[in-house]
Amino acid sequence: DTFSEIIQNDLELKLFIKTLIKLNIIEGYYSELGFFYPSNQIKSNLLSDLNQKGIIKLGKFNFIHPQILRDIIKDIRITQKDRLLLGKNKISYYSLKKIQEQINREAAKNSVVDLKTYRERLTEEDFINLIKNLPRDYLSNFHKGTQWLTNLGTLRISNEIHSSKIFGFFDILKISKKLKIGSMLLYDVFINIVDDRSGIWDKQSEVFYYSKYLTEKIEKLSSIPDDTEKGIQIDLLAKKLNINKNHIETKLDENLKLIAQEIMTQDQIEIHEYLEKTGMDLESFMNYINDLGMIYFRKADLLILKEEKIEDAKNDIRFMLLDKSKSVDFLNLGNFDIKSNLIKDLMFELLKDGKLIGLFYENEGEILFYTERGISNMMLENSFLFSFTDLFYGKELSPDEIGLIRNIFDDLVARKKLRGNFDEESLTFSSDEVLFAKDYNTVLFEFEKTVNSYIQTFESEYKKIKRIFTKKEDTIIPQEIKLIQEIIDKINGKYVWWRNGLDAFIRRANEKLLKDQGVSVKKYKQMFSAEQKEEIKSFEEDPEVFDQLNNFNSWVRVFNKLEAKYPSIIFYQKRATTNPDDSESNDKLQELLGEIFII
Repeated sequence: DTFSEIIQNDLELKLFIKTLIKLNIIEGYYSELGFFYPSNQIKSNLLSDLNQKGIIKLGKFNFIHPQILRDIIKDIRITQKDRLLLGKNKISYYSLKKIQEQINREAAKNSVVDLKTYRERLTEEDFINLIKNLPRDYLSNFHKGTQWLTNLGTLRISNEIHSSKIFGFFDILKISKKLKIGSMLLYDVFINIVDDRSGIWDKQSEVFYYSKYLTEKIEKLSSIPDDTEKGIQIDLLAKKLNINKNHIETKLDENLKLIAQEIMTQDQIEIHEYLEKTGMDLESFMNYINDLGMIYFRKADLLILKEEKIEDAKNDIRFMLLDKSKSVDFLNLGNFDIKSNLIKDLMFELLKDGKLIGLFYENEGEILFYTERGISNMMLENSFLFSFTDLFYGKELSPDEIGLIRNIFDDLVARKKLRGNFDEESLTFSSDEVLFAKDYNTVLFEFEKTVNSYIQTFESEYKKIKRIFTKKEDTIIPQEIKLIQEIIDKINGKYVWWRNGLDAFIRRANEKLLKDQGVSVKKYKQMFSAEQKEEIKSFEEDPEVFDQLNNFNSWVRVFNKLEAKYPSIIFYQKRATTNPDDSESNDKLQELLGEIFII
């Protein structure tokens, strides 16, 4: 209607529309049948299919001139973020984004994604483009042909490999079927993860037997005394494993030689990795390394092989030891990821150079190094009463070690951290600070604390002896007899000093307490009646002090009895063990054990 006054017929209308298209006033396609298709509408229809279905099928638009469609496709490629991949039929275009989303959905729940269908649909060039733009969220780098291993598949294979090391072999065909992964792809992944020098393939390269598994089998057969039977069993094993019997041992030896060559080119190696490669346990592997004649330094799982790196590693440990020694009371050599004897050697070097101050102390199987700070803190914690030897119970202190402790002690005294009396002969210190405490209970508490520490030592040593005497069935061996005597000697050498120190403290505390009440010890003992004494407090006669001393002396009596009775206990225990029906020996044994409270 708008153009009815100037356009009289269809011919004029057709000419008018073609003129508008030619002048680029409108864009689209005007068909011979008189239909005009705007480019925007065509593009909108194509994009709708692309976004919803992931594909554009130009065959649906065969009524549009091919050049118009090519121009619109070109425009889509320029304006859209999505990439179009051309199908082999040249009239289909696929959304790369949609294909990537589909691949991710499959990869999230399957071990492999097969791209075969895409290869069949896409041109060779755009299939390569797809490969280059595969989504990496769920895919690994492993592939074979059109099969792509997913991250889930990689995890499943890794789990199977881990299990196979326990069982001793990896069966490609069985695991391929179980995981639904192509056998060739599975093989590629396996040899990428597992060093094939760590075992032997069967004749068809379908089953991989680990060296450890084969070695155990061979060692078991080697123990067969009859050579004929041994040969038969080796033949049966080779047949069962589908491996040439002569190949088993020669291949294992060849693998070990190759591994040795590799190790000798390394600066450092991870031990667990080579235990797996060689199939050895740790002891055998270290012997293997020693046989190679290599110089090494072991730090946890790391074996450092290059001399420069060994010295660097030692220096790192030296610096670490010096640094830690400034902030801790003691270093436990068992807590380091290096053999304790190596740590000890490095510490001796630092001690010799005067860079480290302290001493070694073995306590219940643990090797400890007490730092200058630690020794100082031990004295302060036990400032009521201590001797140098009590600080390190059971250790025979060398003159140098006594000198070291004395220097630390003198420093604490000079800084007025310790105040009291020091006995040069017994190397025992007793504090004045407690004696002059205003609170009587403070004096009593420190006394009880010291006595209890001695009693704990009595109990600990007593339990060691009790464990030996209460063994079932087995007789007491010479090493155990030696241990009993060592414990008794140690306690006998200690308790005299302990008791002298306690007695001296009681005397001094009593004198101070009576003096504060205006009474001397002599006057208290000679001049006061029982009624008068009740009004005076005496530390020496305090019931709690008496109980503590009585408990201490009870343990002394136990160890004195042990010293006297233990040879007889050993005698009767041996007789009772040899002849359980010997009632006389059993009765005598029970009587002796009862005397020292073992039963």
